[in-house]
Amino acid sequence: MTSRIRREFEELYGSHTPESYRTRLWEWFRDNYTTDFGAPPANRQPARNPEELAARRIGDAERIACTLLAKTDVAHPLASEWIRRVVNDPAFAASLDEFAREQAGLSAYDADGYATADVWDAIVDMRAHPEDAPALIRRIDRAAILLATDVVEHRLYHEPDTDHTLTVQGLYTVTTSLAARVVEFHQAVADAYAADARRRGR
Repeated sequence: MTSRIRREFEELYGSHTPESYRTRLWEWFRDNYTTDFGAPPANRQPARNPEELAARRIGDAERIACTLLAKTDVAHPLASEWIRRVVNDPAFAASLDEFAREQAGLSAYDADGYATADVWDAIVDMRAHPEDAPALIRRIDRAAILLATDVVEHRLYHEPDTDHTLTVQGLYTVTTSLAARVVEFHQAVADAYAADARRRGR
C-alpha cells in the first residue's frame, strides 16, 4: 500500500520545489490518503512558506500572467497596488483582502468612492467603484484581480505549468491550470471591450 501511495504522490507532486516543501507535502499526502478516496484534494494541501516561495521555480504560465497583468490598467487603487506587488515580487503571495487589511486607516470606502473593505468580493460583484465608473472599467478590474488571485494560489500550492484539481465548495471537482486561467482572462477582457463597443453603437 505504501508503494502505491508513494507512486501516486510522485505522479502528482514529483517535481515540487524546493525540497523542504516536497517533504512537507509527502507528510500531508500520506496522512490524508485513504484507500476509499485516494489522493487528498489539492486545495487542502499546506501552503509554501516564505523561504519556499523565494526558492521555487517559476513557469511560463506565471510569467505570461504577470506580463498581462503588468500591461493592464486597473482603476481600483488598492487592487492596482496589490497587482503591482504580485507582478514585481515572485515571492509575494498575500490575497487582495489580506493586502487591503494591511493598509492602515481606511474606511469602507475612500474619498473617491472605491471600496476598501472586502475588496475582492466587491470587485467580483462589480460594486467596488464609484457609481459613475463605466462597466468596462469594472469588468477589466474584475478580470485582473481574478487572474492575480490565480497567480497567488499558484505560488502557494501548485507546480509550474501543470494542471491541478480543485474541489469547489465540496460540490464538484474541476481540473484547471494557470495557463487556462490566462485564456479565461483574455476572453474576459475581449468580452468587456466587445460589450463596451456594442453599448457605444460601434
